Amino acid sequence: MEYRVRGVLNQVLEMDLDPGESVWVQKQGLVSYSPGIRWTPRVPGRVGGMVMRFLSGESFFLLDLLAETGGRVNVASLEPSVIYAWDLAEGPVTTLRGNFLAAQGDVRIEVGVARKPLAAFLGGAGFLLQTVYGTGTVFVAVKGDVTEYRLEEEAAIRVATGNLAAFSREIDFDVRLTGGCRKIVFGGEGAVMTRLGGPGLALTQSAKRSEKPILKLLQILEAFA
Repeated sequence: MEYRVRGVLNQVLEMDLDPGESVWVQKQGLVSYSPGIRWTPRVPGRVGGMVMRFLSGESFFLLDLLAETGGRVNVASLEPSVIYAWDLAEGPVTTLRGNFLAAQGDVRIEVGVARKPLAAFLGGAGFLLQTVYGTGTVFVAVKGDVTEYRLEEEAAIRVATGNLAAFSREIDFDVRLTGGCRKIVFGGEGAVMTRLGGPGLALTQSAKRSEKPILKLLQILEAFA
């Protein structure tokens, strides 16, 4: 597969697939495709995967695109995003809700319980997180602009709630209090921030993800649409 990323305001991923190649695409991410492409809604992980995806707020279905005779596929996020190509040679990648766009290669997409569920929930990620394993490329839709952090052993950063897009599975995910009562009440950043500890790779986004309960409910209802 050959791919190109085009655009500025909301980037488009353009993929040229050879006969027999396939790619997973996020629901509603398909922009256009050639006649030689066949696509089918599928649930990664089948029935068990459906339950986990429902609880996580991810869409039940992803689109499984197969190039029967070869062709081109264009995909994009529903929100203004830049596209980051994550080589799975870096290791499995965990994407937060709304940040997975597509994956190509010999990949396995699973939703599982975070290693530190309470920390993940308080940090805005949720108890259940989607991780992609295997070999190939995962395309992450980063809202706004992207910053890449390659953390060495013992290195760490703190990320505001809603600004984390994706991270290596081996990264230590935890939360820390923002500070005293004055910071929590008047600082506008909430009571906690996410702490990411190396080694590993992390991506942050400049546009915050909304974590309002009503929007989480709409995400779950959208899975039935």
